[in-house]
Amino acid sequence: MKCEFCGRELEPDELICECGHSAAEKNEDKEKTEKAKKPAKSDKRKDALIFLIMAAAVGIIAFIVYKVIIGRDIRSEDSWETVKKDGYSITIPSVMKESSDVSETDSDYTKLGFFKCADACVYISKADFNEDEKKIIKQRGVDGLRNWMLENAAEQSINGYKLSPVQSGELIIVEYPVNQEDYVKDTDELWTVSATLLTDDCVYQIDAYCARSESEKYESSMVKWLESFRLE
Repeated sequence: MKCEFCGRELEPDELICECGHSAAEKNEDKEKTEKAKKPAKSDKRKDALIFLIMAAAVGIIAFIVYKVIIGRDIRSEDSWETVKKDGYSITIPSVMKESSDVSETDSDYTKLGFFKCADACVYISKADFNEDEKKIIKQRGVDGLRNWMLENAAEQSINGYKLSPVQSGELIIVEYPVNQEDYVKDTDELWTVSATLLTDDCVYQIDAYCARSESEKYESSMVKWLESFRLE
């Protein structure tokens, strides 16, 4: 075996060369150098953990941003929730909160709920039939009265807009322009989708409003809100 430093031939049991270097010193230096070049396993695990934490953080942030964006679009059904009140339930955007900003709009009707956000609102009311109206219901039945209302509404117009009533399940639905303050944004020129639900002893009115200029944008969503109305 030769000394790695001076090249002198070493005896088998000779551990230190005459030049003063250990026989294994240079080999040890090589091993240290090679180890320094190789990343430690603990470092690899640490890097992998940091990467996983960063990926999870990015995923959480992306999910939150998605929810915020979706929550702002009242047309997205992912942002809708079912609101249950005494006697009824309705599915509307979660950003649409119950408000006491308005009182009854008709003396014959009692307000059951008013739900509002920046772009739209929903007004729910109820009117009990008087004795004469109950007699008509008894004579014609709910279906007969509903058919009469459909025919009668088709001959009417509101603000110069001819009504085109449609039946959706037990609802009679019509659409028309209306002027109403303090309902939506900074405009009183609104578009309403109005649904009427008849029972044996009362009538429910469910009205959805948006700015008239945005009627095409929100109309189909407003119809779905009204169609979700259920008596509990």
